[in-house]
Amino acid sequence: LLDGNSPRIEEDKAYVESQKYYLTDNNDCYQFWQKEKLQFNPSNDLRFMLDQEVDLNAINVIDKTGERQKVIDGIAYSNLKAVVEKLGITLNTAVQFAWHKLLSFYSSEQQTIAGITVSGRELPIEGIETSVGNYINTLPLAINWNKEQSISKQLQDIQQKIAELNHHSYVPLAKLQSNDERLFHSFVVFENYPIDTDASGGTLKFQLHSTSEKSNYPITILAYEKQQSLVLRMVYSENLID
Repeated sequence: LLDGNSPRIEEDKAYVESQKYYLTDNNDCYQFWQKEKLQFNPSNDLRFMLDQEVDLNAINVIDKTGERQKVIDGIAYSNLKAVVEKLGITLNTAVQFAWHKLLSFYSSEQQTIAGITVSGRELPIEGIETSVGNYINTLPLAINWNKEQSISKQLQDIQQKIAELNHHSYVPLAKLQSNDERLFHSFVVFENYPIDTDASGGTLKFQLHSTSEKSNYPITILAYEKQQSLVLRMVYSENLID
């Protein structure tokens, strides 16, 4: 507009096409989750992470939240990037592994389940990557720990699992939970904002001035890369954790 050019308007059909896809392909998605549900154990016992005994299934709203942040940078960040590149996995997979490993340690359980936010854009629909619309969904990521497996194999299995969830992402979480009991009490969000280049070849700069976030889970982990570092934010219920 500043250069006096008229924008070319193209109709965004991806969102409508995605809804059609949900209707026509829901049998495959349904069968996938029916199989997954049979393997879900009860939600992990997080009492050793909390400061008081509480029935987490009875907590639907978190009134007061606190936050802590950890930045992984320098050599630690470089080494982490080198490892994930060598194994052919994403940083998201490494973060999921780390949090589930903590859940396993504190709960002493062989299966850990935490929520994972998926983009919902890995559908065979033209233009979905650039479509404007809310495709995201929160789904259960269940990991079965096998002491005989190497860490690299565990990481690769988690990455494969995440890919499967993305491919079968269009299911309401409520349909996966039985008897009004949550499958998990923590979830992990890996924020991955795209960085584009402008016409002159420079990099567009994005700055988030302010955000307002609310969670209905006792623990939420948010992770994102920023200026050669990995930022980990933990948002938690101050009524349950000091």
